[in-house]
Parts: sequence; C-alpha cells; structure tokens
Amino acid sequence: SLPSPVIKTGKCADVRKYISLTMNNFLYIIKSGPFLGIFIFWVVQTIGNSFYIGMRYETSVYLVTNIVAGFLYENMIVFAIAIVTIYSGEVVWRERDKKFDGFFNALPVSTNVIFAAKLSSILLLIYFLMASNIVFGVLIQLFNGYYNFEPGLYFKYFMIFGPVFLVLIALLSFVIHIIVNNKYLGYMLVLLYYISHMFMSGLDLSHPLYNYAAVDFTYSDLNGFGYIGRFVVLSIYWLIFIIILLLGAKFFWVRGNETGFVQRLKIFRSDLDRKTIATFTALGLCFACVGSYIFYNENILNKYETNSDQEKNSVQYEKDYKRFER
Repeated sequence: SLPSPVIKTGKCADVRKYISLTMNNFLYIIKSGPFLGIFIFWVVQTIGNSFYIGMRYETSVYLVTNIVAGFLYENMIVFAIAIVTIYSGEVVWRERDKKFDGFFNALPVSTNVIFAAKLSSILLLIYFLMASNIVFGVLIQLFNGYYNFEPGLYFKYFMIFGPVFLVLIALLSFVIHIIVNNKYLGYMLVLLYYISHMFMSGLDLSHPLYNYAAVDFTYSDLNGFGYIGRFVVLSIYWLIFIIILLLGAKFFWVRGNETGFVQRLKIFRSDLDRKTIATFTALGLCFACVGSYIFYNENILNKYETNSDQEKNSVQYEKDYKRFER
C-alpha cells in the first residue's frame, strides 16, 4: 500500500512553503517569453548606448562609477517599469490563466503565505534587474580599461536608492490587480496612472504629498548622494501608504468561487477584528504624521514652488542680471 502523506504544519513549514512559492514564481517570470524578449532587447540597447557614455561635450572622460551607474539607471528605467507592470499582474493571474486555480486553492497553504510569496517574487525580480545593472557596469568599465569599480557606490545606487521607485510602482500595480479582479482592466488602470502622472506634472500638480512615488535622488562626486533626509522621509511616507493598501488588498485576495467585488467586500468586513482595525489605525496615524512633517518642511519652513514658479523665477533672474553679462 502507498505510504500515508505527511502534512507538516507550523511556522517552519510555512517558511519553507513561502520560499518555495517565491522561487517558483520568480523562475516562472524570468523563464517566460515576454520577459526574455524585453530583457534581451534591454541588453542589446545597453551595449549599443554604452559606446557613447565616455563622451561629454565632445570630450572623452573616464568612465567613473557614478557616470556608468547614472547611464545604466536612466537606460533601464523604462524597461524595468514595463517588466514590473506586466509581471505584477501575471503573478496574480498565473493560476487562473492556466485554469488550475481550483487545484492550487485546495493546497494546504495559507492565503497569507501565497500572498507574501507572490509579492516577494516581484520584489526579487526588481533586485534581479538592479543586480544585472551592476554586472553591466563592471563589464563596461572593464571593456574601457577602467578598474576602479567602487562596489560600495554600485550597491548604494542599485540596491538602496534605485529600487525604491520601482518597488512602489510594482506594489501599486499588484494592489490594483487584486482589487479590480480583471486582468486587462488592471493593466488599463495602471496605464491610466502613468498617463495621469504625466498630466499632473504638466499641470503643476507635483507636490510630493500627492505625487505618488516621488522619491528622486541625485549623486555627484562633490557631495555624493547629498542630503538624503527628503528621500528617506518621502520613501517612508509612500511605503506606509502602499502597506495600508496591501493589507486591505490581502482581504480581497480571490481564493475560491467568491470572485465578485461585493462578495469579497462582505468577506473583508467579516474578517475585520480589533487587531486588524488597530493596525490600520496605527498605520493611518503614522501616514498622517509623516505627511504633516512633509507639508511643514515643504510649505511652511520653506517656500514651495511649482514648475511654473521656478520657470518664472529663472526668467526674472535673467532679466535682472542680463545686463551684467560680458
């Protein structure tokens, strides 16, 4: 007779399931045709453009790490946005697209583990892309005969500062796909977010309090990454916001036949308990406190200027001092 199956439970078993599911989803992504196509095209474009990064104003310069890192980040950002946007939806819909969601949902794995594993696979994908940039950067420097690689700068650029924007974009796309529960509508809403983001900049609606994922950073040889307080505070602000959405989205995760929004909303209400409400309240208060701190620094302690204000100031500066030009 066949041996009886042994189902292990407990935290250790959950950790093993989490790691297994995370790697399974991650390998599914990097082996898929669309990812390989975008990745190969990105590599080819990076190789082609790398022949021109050693020129500044028709003058050859050493390919120091900050020049190479800046080029690679700007070169990859569009491809990375496309990849994380596509696959933040794909991991949500993977089982349902393959028509084995009924079997998968019957597995002895908690919804929390499945949710965390799919989310982690997207984060792992982002850091995989960032690590690829480090490899490209070192190879470009080697090819051009420059050997002062500055691994610490590469690490900070691509493992600390660089991923934050992509993480926020990926998490937002992940939440949208869970809430709307329609794959193509989810992609359309993410696309509308990108379009609205561009229109907001044109309409001077660029205040960091409502400009999602506004976590820009700069680097220079003189100051390094400079004052990083603003970057850190804005990163915390938007991470708290997206964590609130993620905690809410977890209750809307489809598992079973209850796929309608109203049905899932009823499940959400029934699953709410004091601990969950206290968590939402604490996160909401933290979000409000950090937002108040940002508003105080941007609008009270300093004078907030829109893009139009800055352009007007530049024009006025030129009018005032043009006569002193020699």
